[in-house]
Amino acid sequence: MMDEAILRRWFDTNLQRAGELFIYSLWVCGQMNDLLIFKSRPDLVGPFLSIPEQMPREFVQLRLTGWQDDFTPTKSKFVGAFSDFLTEQDLADLDFLNSLRNAIGHSHVSIGRDYFLYRPRTKAERQVTDGLKLEAREDSMEPMVVKLAFYDDAYYLDCFARITRLDQECFARVAAALGVTHSRIR
Repeated sequence: MMDEAILRRWFDTNLQRAGELFIYSLWVCGQMNDLLIFKSRPDLVGPFLSIPEQMPREFVQLRLTGWQDDFTPTKSKFVGAFSDFLTEQDLADLDFLNSLRNAIGHSHVSIGRDYFLYRPRTKAERQVTDGLKLEAREDSMEPMVVKLAFYDDAYYLDCFARITRLDQECFARVAAALGVTHSRIR
């Protein structure tokens, strides 16, 4: 039997990392929203950049409206608007983060386990589990249930690397193309 202190540490790590990844997905969604605003309203770039301490009221209003959308519709709009700037890696990272966010948000959590259980609720179940790099065991439940174990450093670091890549490569590239200082929307 596993040492209860180890199990508790893994649970705490899993919970902390899942929360961190979920919050980063909100941050990524916010950056996509801001970039979409500047794509549709290039006239706001100058006022946005000219006074760093204050955002133009119109930009803030558009931002608040955009925040009403969930990740999936924001991602779809972003991909449609910036397809010329996106690499295959960008698209894969966006799909991964979308699936990860849904998995975390719809997982079964128990304080007695050091992992979450997730049942994909989509017709594209295989796409979701492939995107998350999760595989069901041969003797797994039907319908499929997968285990999310963020205490696994390699898996967690891969998730985090995707978010970092989106921020530092994809969004920086798109912001530069729009004439926006990326650090202002980070």
